[in-house]
Amino acid sequence: MVMRPRIFLPLLVGLSLLLSMDRSRGQEGQPATGTPTVAATVRNTTPLPAGCELDEVVRFLTAFLDAFNRGDAVALQQFFPEKGVYPYADQHGFQWYSVTDQNGHLVTSDPTELPAYFAARHAQHERRKLRELEVAGDWEPSVDLVFRLSRRADDISSRKTLGKGAMYCDDHTIFVWSMGQGDRP
Repeated sequence: MVMRPRIFLPLLVGLSLLLSMDRSRGQEGQPATGTPTVAATVRNTTPLPAGCELDEVVRFLTAFLDAFNRGDAVALQQFFPEKGVYPYADQHGFQWYSVTDQNGHLVTSDPTELPAYFAARHAQHERRKLRELEVAGDWEPSVDLVFRLSRRADDISSRKTLGKGAMYCDDHTIFVWSMGQGDRP
């Protein structure tokens, strides 16, 4: 039996990323890759812009999830643009962060509201782990993300989450993050 390239390539990329990741721990407030949070299927569907090569995006999201899981408020702020400005022309800005689960629906277009949300989730012992990631470089200077996460927390029973997002490639910040309940589109 011969493995087809489109099946074999994502497995090879995912394995090589896990083997090549920096396993050092950062100090509080510093994004750290640490022990990888991701053991996921990773793929891209289009050519990716500079700064958002597949391994860079995986390292960035791994660091974000690790900071979330540690409850590192200082590091988490570094993953989002400072301004809550919708990006037009050459401006970067935060668009929204949303989560829908059995506790309700959080939507914010103000990045200064995120620390309180993250602290509340950490108080509920929430942990997130990336299971699947698809990266598409449809428009510069950013990429679109489609992901599946597993979630664990004291106050949620839904264990799988499907979501989408977008990140800037030049400064590696998330400007869209949206997660739903369940893992079906």
